[in-house]
This record gives sequence, C-alpha cells and structure tokens, in this order.
Amino acid sequence: MDILLKNIVTENTTRLYDNNTESKIISTLGEKYIKYRKAWNNATPSQIPLFPIHLDFEFFDICNQSCVFCPRNEIVHKNLPYKINTKAKLEEDILDRIISESQAENLMSVNFGAFAEPLIYKNLFSLIKKFVGIGVIDTRVITNGLLLDKYIDEIFESKLVNLYISIDAFSEITYQKQRGHGYTKVVNNILKVINEKKKRKSIFPIIRVSFVETDLNKDEKKSFINFWMDKVDHIDLQKKIDYTKSSENFSNNEKQWDCIDPFRRMSIISDGSILPCCSFWGRSLIIGNIKNISIKKAWEGSLMKKVREDLILNKSSICNTCQSEN
Repeated sequence: MDILLKNIVTENTTRLYDNNTESKIISTLGEKYIKYRKAWNNATPSQIPLFPIHLDFEFFDICNQSCVFCPRNEIVHKNLPYKINTKAKLEEDILDRIISESQAENLMSVNFGAFAEPLIYKNLFSLIKKFVGIGVIDTRVITNGLLLDKYIDEIFESKLVNLYISIDAFSEITYQKQRGHGYTKVVNNILKVINEKKKRKSIFPIIRVSFVETDLNKDEKKSFINFWMDKVDHIDLQKKIDYTKSSENFSNNEKQWDCIDPFRRMSIISDGSILPCCSFWGRSLIIGNIKNISIKKAWEGSLMKKVREDLILNKSSICNTCQSEN
C-alpha cells in the first residue's frame, strides 16, 4: 500500500491512507460522488446549501462500551450539561418521514454512527438500503466493531460505502483500560470483513480503523500503524477531546480553527433533537426536534441561524470550547 500522510480530515484527525482509494471511489460512484464532494467542500458561511449535504444519526442513546474519553462514561464525565445514556430511541415512523424528506431534497450523505453504537440498532442495514435506494451517494457506519461478525453479509448487501471501526489500542490490556473487554474479538471481526471483501472482490466498504492517542496508548501507536497499514484503506490518528471542560472557562479568543459544520450538516439524535453539528458539544445547542419540525425548516430556522451567526462572530462559548481543541 502506498501510504501518504494527510492533515485535512478534521482539526483533530490525521489520516494515513492509500492514495488510490479516492480514485477507486470516484470510478465506482461516478459524477454524483464528485458533485457531492464539491458541494461539501464549497459550503461556507457565504454559500449555504438549501438543505444539509450530510446527516448524522444516533438511533439509540446507548452503547455497549464505556470508553474513558467518551461522555457516555459517566464516571469520568460527571457534570455533563445534558442527559445521556437514557435509552431513548428514534421511532420507525420518524425515520420513514426523514427518508421521504431526504429523497425530496436530494440528500447526499449519511453517517449512521453518530454518538452511539449503531450496530445495536437491529434495522440498521435495512435502513442503509433505504437511504441508498433514494439516491444517497455516501453512507458511513462508525462502530466499535464488537458486533461486526453478526452482520458480515448485510454489510455487503447494503452497499455501505464506508465502514469505520474505532480501536485505539494494540493490546488487550490497553484496550481494556480505555474501552473495556473485546480487543481480540474486534480485531478478528475486522479481519473477517477484510477477508470477505477480498473474496467478493469488492471496493466497498472502504475500511478505516482509528486510534485516539492518549497517555495510556501512545507507546502502541507505531505498532498499531504497522499492523493495519497493509490491511485497511485508512488509518485515522485522532487527538483526544476533553469533554470534561466547561464552556464557561473559555474566552472568545482561544479557538484554534474555524468550524463550518453548521453550514453543511446536521445531526438527529435518539430523542428527536436536531443538532447543528456532529460534536457532543452540540447537545447544548439544540435547534429543534424532528418530531415536530422538518429538517428543512430546522435548517432554515432562527435557532440554526443564531448558531451560525454566533459562530461567525465568535460569540458562542460552547462552539469556542469545541474549537479550542488542538
């Protein structure tokens, strides 16, 4: 694999990737994918699309791990300004309504793994098929990989484009300290998907593994890269986000980067709340609820406009806390 280093995925992520992957995606998905990537890159405060280019979903407010760097670990994150691990669930009729609106508005991209473990949701792959069926060109599942072996056929039959697995370790001991039990199972599950992909001679799903660097695992980073670099399409090296920080402690001049997420994407979480971005910080910036407002109305609404305005003027302490990560 010809590996290049790239620093443009997100402000907290460095990607090692096979430089042929993007050309393979384009050759398979064609002009519609190119159009989607152009729209994503061109979205700015002065050029806001009429509808989100991308939606992130949390189906269940639950996870089967308790990672020390995730707000779902309530031992580490004791004073969150929002409720979490409530077991709330997005209902099927709401999802059907979202699909209908997404089709009418030509939604381009969906992430099925925002904020929680998507493979717990039993109808995940039938839902992916529905979104692919209405013309969504880019689909993504972000998972801890513990349940992957239960869905090998479904992964390929759904025509999933991107499969992202979070690991963050290169040993059972380190994995257990950071995430819980299951390191060997996760690794074996990923290898099963890789082998099946080879058998089927399939480009998709594009497989990524990720490594959030911490004091516990930093000595394993090189071994992690060396093990996975000739097996997967992407390796993402991520900086730990400190969700224990309070937004009250950050002034308006401490941000490290400019965020444009509210100008191109939105998230919908399990209780129906609509968020202006894909960060846990966004749970303090709710702009509506999908139970009583459409995606388009929320996208065009006064609360979303306020988020964008505060972001541009550097007036949001919540956004500023997120943007202070470096």
